[in-house]
Amino acid sequence: MALVVLLAVVGDAFALLTWVGPRQLYWAFGAWAHRDPQANEPSDAAYTVQRFGYIALSATSFVGALSTAHWQGTFTSEEARVRQAVEKAAERMEEADVTSGGSANSATGRYNSQVQSAVRQASPHDLELVATHVSGEQYTVTTAAGEHPFCLVVRASSQDVYVPGAEGSTSTTSYLKLSVSAREGACG
Repeated sequence: MALVVLLAVVGDAFALLTWVGPRQLYWAFGAWAHRDPQANEPSDAAYTVQRFGYIALSATSFVGALSTAHWQGTFTSEEARVRQAVEKAAERMEEADVTSGGSANSATGRYNSQVQSAVRQASPHDLELVATHVSGEQYTVTTAAGEHPFCLVVRASSQDVYVPGAEGSTSTTSYLKLSVSAREGACG
């Protein structure tokens, strides 16, 4: 946000220079340096080039401020930011290999720790998201204020990996592969 403000201030400064005009700037700040200021005054063409330069720098600064604000998500609604974070959390959970399902506690959900961790990591730094276990493996994700609910549904399938051992033997290691779906609205 500081960069956006800085670029906007720079744009304002160049817009002010354009409005004041290069001729007035010369007489206010540059003429004193010459013994004969009128003889050393820039031509009308030079003043025109300076004015267009100020306009170009002002426009470039404002475009940079708007682009930076857009890139930082300043113009993105809170609901869209929550949606992006929930989708990112679902992707993180699907990419992770889970060695165990946790406790089969129906009050908190088997994959509660994975959901909490993924949501915490995917949350934007300025937006706190909360994941609440609803039932089974359904979790409602909202802002800390309880707004913009999304439902995460977690399913797991067991995957076996065969590891070759000494003298032709193999051992089997199992892990869980999570499949996570997200939809708008609270789980119900």
